[in-house]
Amino acid sequence: MNHPGTRDEPTSGLEDIHIRRVADEEFDAYGQAIEAAFGSELSPARLELERSTYEPDRFLGAFTAQGEIVGSSGAFSFELALPGGTTAGCAGVTAVAVRQDHRRRGLLTAMMLRLLEQADERGEPFAALWASEGGIYGRYGFGPAIPTTRIEVARDRLVLRDPVATDEVRVIDATAAVGLVGELYGRARSQRPGLLSRSAAWWHRLLVHDPADERDGAGPRTIAVLRDGGYVVYRLQPHWERDVPCGTVRVEELVSLHPQATAQLWTFLAATDLAVTIMAPGRPTDDPLRSMVVDPAHVHVRSGSPVYLRILDVPAALAARHYPVDERIVLDVTDRLFPERSGTFEVVVSDGVAQVTPTDADADLALGIEELGMLYLGGVRPTMLRQAGRVEQRRSDAVARCERLLAWDQAPMQCSEF
Repeated sequence: MNHPGTRDEPTSGLEDIHIRRVADEEFDAYGQAIEAAFGSELSPARLELERSTYEPDRFLGAFTAQGEIVGSSGAFSFELALPGGTTAGCAGVTAVAVRQDHRRRGLLTAMMLRLLEQADERGEPFAALWASEGGIYGRYGFGPAIPTTRIEVARDRLVLRDPVATDEVRVIDATAAVGLVGELYGRARSQRPGLLSRSAAWWHRLLVHDPADERDGAGPRTIAVLRDGGYVVYRLQPHWERDVPCGTVRVEELVSLHPQATAQLWTFLAATDLAVTIMAPGRPTDDPLRSMVVDPAHVHVRSGSPVYLRILDVPAALAARHYPVDERIVLDVTDRLFPERSGTFEVVVSDGVAQVTPTDADADLALGIEELGMLYLGGVRPTMLRQAGRVEQRRSDAVARCERLLAWDQAPMQCSEF
C-alpha cells in the first residue's frame, strides 16, 4: 500500500468525520479502501502480505458517522541510514488517500499532522515518503531529498572498458537469499545514506513473495549474489517479434559494496538470454555505469521519482549525521507547519561531529524546513537551491560553506518503495 497520496485542500470542517486507529477486524475493508482510491483492488494474498508489515498503532482511517472509510494514512517504523554510517528513526509515510467525494475538506492535513506528531512523540527526527503526486507534500515540509535515475541500456552495448569475470556470481533461492542479501544490504547501509532498515517481514515481502499475478507479465524474480560484493534482484520480461526474442531485464534492486562488484553485477545482467534491453529504475544519481562502459552514449539515463524527506527535529537531525569538514554555520530555519519549531541554530562541527544549539546570533543562511530536508543527505546542492531562489544567503560565503559541510562521497539511495 505504498501510495502517498491523493490531493486534498483544507476548505471546510470535519465535524462528521472521525479519524482514528483502524481495528483489526476493519483491516480488509481499510486495505480495499486505500486501493480503490488508486483505481485498483487487493487480492486475498496481497491483503495478507500487507498485514505482515502493518503496524496497527501507526495507521489511521477517516470514518463517516455511518462507518464508511473515506480516508487513510499510515507509517512504518524504519531506521534511516545517514552520512557517516549512523542511523536515526524515520517514519515511512504510506497509504495516504482521500476518497474523491471527501477531498478539499482538510482530511489530508488532519491525518498528516497526526502522523508527524506521532513520529515526533516516538523520537523519530525524520519522516519520508514516495509521492504519487509530488506537488502535494511541500506544504507539509517534505522536500525531494533522494533523487533517483532510471537507466536503460541495450544488452549488447553494455561493454565495459575493463572487462570482469562473473564466475563468482551465483543465483540462489529466494528463501536462502534472505540472510545473505540482508547482511550485504546492512553493510551497504553503512556506506550509502538514504537506505532504510528492513525487518524479516520486509525481506520476505521484497524477495520471497512473488505470485504470478503481480509480475506484470514478467517471469519469476531472480536473485544473484556476489559474496562479499553485492547482489542484484531482477526479472526477465519476455517478448517475441517474428519469432525473435527481444525481452527486457527488469532490475528491481542492485546493491554493490565496491566498484569491482558493480562491474561484475552489471556484466552478469548483460549475459541474460532472450533479452535485448536492461531497465533499472531507482538508481542513485552517482551510478557509475556510464563511466564504466566503452560507449556511454548507449547508456540512457533519465530522472526518476525522488524520495521526500521531512525533518521533525532540527537539532537532533543535524547532530545525527557526520560531516566531511569542520565548520561553523548558523541556520535560520522556518517551519510553516509547526511554527514553534522554527528557529536559528548554530552548527559547530569538529572531527565530523556536530553540536547544534539554538542561538540569537545572526544567521549565515536562511531556508525552510522543506529545503533543509532536500539538502540534508547530500543529494541536492545548496548552490542549486540558491539559484532557484529557495535559500537566502545572508553572508557572502554561506552557500559555499554549507555545500562543503553537507556534501558526501556517495549520493543517497533508496531502491524499494514502502
